[in-house]
Amino acid sequence: MTTPQDSRRPLAALVATGLCFTLLVAAAGFVVRVLAVSLSGQHLDLSAAELARLYMLGLRFDLKFAGTVLAGVWTFALLWLAWPRAFAAYAWAGLVVLAMVVCAVWWLAMTDLGFILYFGHPLDIMVFELFHDDAGAITRTALRDWRVSLELLAIAVATGLFVWLARKPWASAWLQARLPRHPAPQALALLTLAVLSGVAARGSLGTFPLARQTAAVSHQPFLNALAMNGPLNLYYADKDRRKAALPASSAAVLQAAGFADVEALARAAGFAQPVTSSSPAPRRFRGRCTWCSS
Repeated sequence: MTTPQDSRRPLAALVATGLCFTLLVAAAGFVVRVLAVSLSGQHLDLSAAELARLYMLGLRFDLKFAGTVLAGVWTFALLWLAWPRAFAAYAWAGLVVLAMVVCAVWWLAMTDLGFILYFGHPLDIMVFELFHDDAGAITRTALRDWRVSLELLAIAVATGLFVWLARKPWASAWLQARLPRHPAPQALALLTLAVLSGVAARGSLGTFPLARQTAAVSHQPFLNALAMNGPLNLYYADKDRRKAALPASSAAVLQAAGFADVEALARAAGFAQPVTSSSPAPRRFRGRCTWCSS
């Protein structure tokens, strides 16, 4: 029979996993910003206030991504709370999934740093064009660089650190002693975490949510570009790629512009009768050239 103390154990482990996940996501963004400012080679006239605004806004973007992921984790956890064994399995699955997300976040962070150091800007639509010709050759060339080896090592260390911190007994034990014993207060605690994660995912308590358009901390474009993190840069790069993609045919172009066919486009342009293949050919000039015979 499951005791109330036992029912709190997987919940404490899940909350500890979420806190460690937030910490590692914020650490990835912070490392990229510090190294980008230090190693970019650009002559930046930065003040302490600009750097403080950069790191604070960057932290908000990191919490935005972490909150987006964790809002789903807490919401789905509510569905399994009534079944202790299923909830314990969900807590283990949450650890595995979040470890994979941490690995992906640090992979994108290191890729973002590589773009900054090589191209002078974070990830953008160019990342999709690099692998169109020969992805294998690009990958082999990148792996020859010793800095890529350091980045792979950083990804492995960050992922291992996340699993080690999330599995430490002192973290879950400290939380376990402070979580409610009964299912109803536990559900309320998860709901509170979901709401807080949703606020973090919005990134702002004002009228407009935190987005790329609000990522401004200085008059220097390079510094403003460092505010977002790797996952958000990849998201906006894919969004820009989809917006810039051309339709597959001329009919799709017309439909995207709101016209059913060429005749509808001609009528909208002011032509009553569009020129077609059945239109009569223009008459040939048959006048006499007066100076040709002279």
